[in-house]
Amino acid sequence: MLIGTEFWRPLMDFVETRLVANRTIEAADLHTIVVTDSPERATETITAIALEQFGLTSGPRLRPRWYFGERRR
Repeated sequence: MLIGTEFWRPLMDFVETRLVANRTIEAADLHTIVVTDSPERATETITAIALEQFGLTSGPRLRPRWYFGERRR
């Protein structure tokens, strides 16, 4: 996951024009690199990978603790 499309554009251009062209990496592997400007998309992508690929689950929500200054909603 890379955040900031303009910042990462030179790297992605290099990957696409040099590495794929020289067969250092497969063009099909480019989909594994996600570049976005959206925090929502980043969160969705990371959550999907954590849940699906690594089998993690969302556990029960912890209850608020008064000693941390947390309040019930």
